[in-house]
Amino acid sequence: MVFNSISFLGFFLLVFAAYWSLKAHWRIQNTLLLIASYLFYGFWDWRFPVLMAATTGIDYLMTNLMRWSPQRRKAYLAVSLVSNLGVLFALKYFNFFQDNLVSALGQFGVEVSPWFTGVFLPVGISFYTFQRLTFVIDVYREDAYQEVGFFDFALFVSFFPLLLSGPIERAKQLIPQLLRARDWQSSHVEQGIWLISWGLFKKMFVADNLATLVDPVFQEGWHGSGGEALVAIYAYAFQIYCDFSGYSDVAIGLAKLLGFDVRWNFNLPYFATNPSDFWRRWHISLSTWLRDYVFIPMGGSRHGEWSTRRNLMATMVLVGLWHGAAWTFVVWGAYHGLLLIVHRAVSPERSAEEHPLITVAVARAAVTFHLICVGWLLFRASSLQQAADIFVTIVSTLVPNGISLTLLGQLAGYISLLLLVQFVQRVKGSLLVLEGTSVPLKGIAYGILFYLTVLHGGTSNSFIYFQF
Repeated sequence: MVFNSISFLGFFLLVFAAYWSLKAHWRIQNTLLLIASYLFYGFWDWRFPVLMAATTGIDYLMTNLMRWSPQRRKAYLAVSLVSNLGVLFALKYFNFFQDNLVSALGQFGVEVSPWFTGVFLPVGISFYTFQRLTFVIDVYREDAYQEVGFFDFALFVSFFPLLLSGPIERAKQLIPQLLRARDWQSSHVEQGIWLISWGLFKKMFVADNLATLVDPVFQEGWHGSGGEALVAIYAYAFQIYCDFSGYSDVAIGLAKLLGFDVRWNFNLPYFATNPSDFWRRWHISLSTWLRDYVFIPMGGSRHGEWSTRRNLMATMVLVGLWHGAAWTFVVWGAYHGLLLIVHRAVSPERSAEEHPLITVAVARAAVTFHLICVGWLLFRASSLQQAADIFVTIVSTLVPNGISLTLLGQLAGYISLLLLVQFVQRVKGSLLVLEGTSVPLKGIAYGILFYLTVLHGGTSNSFIYFQF
C-alpha cells in the first residue's frame, strides 16, 4: 500500500473521516492513528510490525529506566543502542559483511560457506530506527520535554505518513503534538492538498517517466554512446530527487491534513552553490540527524582542521552505509566527504549565501550540480565496475548523436514544469507557491497537475528510497 495507489487513497480517506469525527477526544484519535499505522505497516509483511513493536518496547523500557535510575543511564543507553543498531546490522548489513569476508578468505584459498542467508529487510527500518533513537538519546541527555505513555511513544515511532521513508522527525518536535488536541485548520488543509498534489506529480509524472531514460543504461550488457549515458545520469539526478522529495511532500501533506506540522526534507537542492549548501537542502532530516547525533558528538569542528576533516569523512561514509550495504554506497559517501573537505579547505570563510553577482551564483550552482551528478553515477550503479565502465564511456565517446539528442529532448520535456515551479519557489522564498494566489489560478494549476499525473504518469508504484 503506497501513497500513489488506489488502496492507500481508500485507507487514508477512512482514517481521515474517522479521525476528525473524534476531534473532541485526542486520546482516542491517537489510538486510531496507532492502529491505522500498524495496519498500514502490516500490509507489507506481518513480521514488520511485530519487530517494530518489540524494539519499541525495549526503547520505552530503557528510557524509563534512565529516568528512574539516572546514575545508570549510560548502561541503559548502551542496551538501547545495541538493540537498535544490532537489529539494523543483522537485517540490513550482515549479508554484506558476510559476503565480503567469505570473498576475502577465498582470496587466500580458504573456502567458507555463508553462515546464514535469507534475512528479510523490513521496509523503512532505517528511518524509524533513527527516529526512535532521537527520543532515546534526548532522554539520556536529559533534554526537557513532557513524559509520554507507551502507546503515544509507539505512535511517535510508527506514525504512518512518516513510517516508510521519513522525514525523520525529532522527538521534541512531534511528541508534544501527540500529547495535545489538534485543531482543524483551513491553512493546514490547503497546504496539505498542495503538497500531496505536487509530490504525486513529481513522483508519477517526472520520476516514473524519467526511469525509462535511466534504466536501460544501467542494465547489464548495455552498450551505447557517452551522450546517452550522460543524459541518463542527468535524468537520474532528477528521478531520484523527484521520487524521494515527492514522497516527502506527500508525507508532510498527509500529516498536515491530520493536524501535524513536521519538518521539511528538501529545499531546492539543485539550487545549491556548493557541496555544504547541497547537504543543507537535500534529505534535511537525515543530514541534520547525523550532524546532531554523530558529527557533533565526535567532536565536530571543535578540535582543529584535521579532526574536523576526519569527522566529516566518517559522517559521510556513514551516510553512504545508511543508504545501503554495498561498496557503491560506501564510495558515494566517501566522495561526498571529500567534496565537503575540499570545499572547506578552499573557501572556509564563505557561507552558503549566494554571490551578489547572479552569474557567479549560477556558475557555482552549475558546478555543484555536476559534482553531485558524478556521485549519482556511483549511487545508481549496481557495482563499482559498472560505474567505472559508464564513466569511461562518457569520457571516450561523448559525441552527440540522434539518440542522445532525442533523449535530451525527452528529459527537458519531463522536467520543464518542475524547473518552472521551482524557479517560482526560489523567487518567492516559499515552497508553498499557491498560497495567496487567486482561486482561478489555483484551479488551473491543479488541473494541469491532475492531467499530467493521472493521464501521463508512469506505471511504477514503488518509491526508490523504500529499499533504504
